[in-house]
Formats: sequence, C-alpha cells, structure tokens
Amino acid sequence: MSEGNSSWIVGGRTIDCVASDFVDQVNSDELSLVKCSPDYEAIVIGMRRGFVTSLIATEPPFNYSFMKYMTMKNCFHLSEQSMARIMHSLFEISAMANRTDNPTNSRMIRLVVQLYLFEIATCFGNDVDNPDADPDVSVVMVQLFRKFMKELDDNIEQEHSVLFYASQLNVTPQYLNRVVKQISGDTVKVWINKKLLTLISHRLLSSTDTVQQIAYQFNFSDAAMLTKYFKTYMKKTPSQFRLE
Repeated sequence: MSEGNSSWIVGGRTIDCVASDFVDQVNSDELSLVKCSPDYEAIVIGMRRGFVTSLIATEPPFNYSFMKYMTMKNCFHLSEQSMARIMHSLFEISAMANRTDNPTNSRMIRLVVQLYLFEIATCFGNDVDNPDADPDVSVVMVQLFRKFMKELDDNIEQEHSVLFYASQLNVTPQYLNRVVKQISGDTVKVWINKKLLTLISHRLLSSTDTVQQIAYQFNFSDAAMLTKYFKTYMKKTPSQFRLE
C-alpha cells in the first residue's frame, strides 16, 4: 500500500494497514477491503495458484521463515527503499500485462513476476525482524545475510563468484555460505545463479541485443562463455531460449 490506511480481511483475519505495508494471502482465497482513508492508494495483484506454483516449484525464492511468518501474520512493513523497489516491479508487471503486441509476452510476464518474487524475498530479509526465526541464527548472521542480498543486487551483473561477495563482506567464502544456507536454505552460488539467470533471460526476451552484447553486459568474456553457462542451467542455448 503506497498511501493512507486501510483494513482488509485476509483468510478470515482482519488486518489494519498503513502506507508501505505489504500484504500477502498465503494458502487463502479470501481477500476483501473493509474500509480505507480518503487518501488511500494501493496496488492489488492477483495470481492464480497454479501460475505461482509453477513459478516457484523448482526455484522457490522464499525460505521457510518467510512462509511461516506470512501464514501467521500476512503483512509486513517495508522500508522506503524496499517500497520503491516493490512498486517498480509492480509497475513492470502491469505494463507487461497490458501489452498485446509481443509474441513472447507470456514468457516475459513470467520472468518479470519471478523478479518481483525475488524482490519480495529480499525485502522481507532486509526489513523484517522475525521473532519466529531459527534460534540457532544470531542477529549477526541475519545482518550478514541482509548485507549479502544488497551486495548481490548491486553487483550481480558484473560479479558472479562467491569469493567476491565474501571479500566485500570481509568474511571467508565458507562462513558466508554457511550463514546464507542456514538462513535461506540455499547456498551463495544458488542465489547468484537464480538472480543472474533470471536477469539474463529477461534481457534475452526484452531486448534485441545480440548474445555477444548480452555477454559483455553481464561480464562474460564472449558469447561462447555465456552460452555454456546458460545451457548448463537452462538446458538450452540463449538463442534457443529466445526463439521458443
């Protein structure tokens, strides 16, 4: 919600929201607006359960901590920076959904929604102090994970190695990997690959840049190196992906 205040019924529970609150209904089909202030502004996005399930079945962006928190509370407050990121992603989804002139539009929507889900997962990790978190996870570990996610967002187009992110955070690669794995369920390398492959796929479908140009944009030495990397994880070359 971007402005004002409102009350919603989510899964039979009434939730009072203020500006910059993010509300999600997990395992519930019920969402209704009860009341709102005159200056109320919000974006509501609805996705069919099958669509979301297909997106996150193989590479879910959310960890157990997020799912447990949202099932219990359905709402968390975003910082101004996080709110701006989420709103940007929502506007991208809206613009993409309204386009009818692009034969690859349905695939583009899937990629944009995937990026949106990654943003939510990142913002949750940055903004929420979760009282139901793993008791073996210390405040220092949570802070390190948050810093890692910010470094990943800032540098992913140019830096793809675990060593780089560990160096940026002044820890060993082994320690960073252990912390990220314990908090999120995925290793540092998995996070790098998730983010990088999604961005490359988005660029392939949203631009007319050659594979060589995209390789340079994402700091691969040439098109052959990008093709080898992309095919390893996506089981097809960038050119094949673009033509499907």
